Formats: sequence, structure tokens, C-alpha cells
Amino acid sequence: MKSLVSWWVKNPIAANLAMISLIVAGLVSYFFAIEKEPFPTVKMATMDIRINWLRCGTERY
Repeated sequence: MKSLVSWWVKNPIAANLAMISLIVAGLVSYFFAIEKEPFPTVKMATMDIRINWLRCGTERY
């Protein structure tokens, strides 16, 4: 880890280029590539289960 940090300290141009490229990539993805919705529609999976059981009703319980 120490050698990685010392490499970035010794090469400030590479650090600045990396920072600028990350900022540009973030701006491009924010303005052009990502679809934004204030309230996105989410489809939830639902299941309906019905059972017919002879001679058993709610009045027994």
C-alpha cells in the first residue's frame, strides 16, 4: 500500500489525469446515459392461492 501511495505522489500528472477522467466519466453518465425517474415503477410479483377443502369452514374455528 505504501508503494502505491508513493507512486501517485511521485507522478502527480497521472493522479490528475485519473481524477479528471473520473469526473468526466461521472458527468457523462449523469447527463447522457442514466435514465432518471422521480418515482420509478416497480412490478412486484404476486401470488393468489385458493384451496377448496370439503366440510371445513370458518365457523368451526
